[in-house]
Amino acid sequence: MNDYREVYDKFYVLSSKYVYNLKNNEKIYPFKDWNLGKSPPEWWKDHTDVKHDRFQNKEKATLKSTFHALGGLFLLNVTNNNVFPYLVDIDVIGRMGNPKWHVKSLADNDQISVSERTIDPIYVKTEIFGYVYSNKINPHPSDVEIGVLSPANQGFYKSWER
Repeated sequence: MNDYREVYDKFYVLSSKYVYNLKNNEKIYPFKDWNLGKSPPEWWKDHTDVKHDRFQNKEKATLKSTFHALGGLFLLNVTNNNVFPYLVDIDVIGRMGNPKWHVKSLADNDQISVSERTIDPIYVKTEIFGYVYSNKINPHPSDVEIGVLSPANQGFYKSWER
């Protein structure tokens, strides 16, 4: 896990990224331990301990640990540029008022380009987790992120498809 931290945190800055638990709007930082100089994350240690001796470590097999592990997997998928177009196609990634082809064009060669000036965030929303891509020029405050990820936000316009 230290090798993953060395490689991926430098490029994706996973240690500072969070996903939302959409059931209670709680922020989950799956890789926060990397930012604290710790490795691996607590959920990874729990998983490994249970994997190697499930009877001795059964108290570590918790819903919280599993939920954070799933949040980590979700975060890895939504920050992977190769997965971005697929997630747009299956209506997991969207942007209000933008057709899929335009949202896909925001993913360039190395990283998802969300630095354009906009008030319309690009977001990822599933039944459990949500994520809003950061915008360094015009950052979205938490209340905007929660509003975009709200069940009341039914998604982007699908009628503009090409």
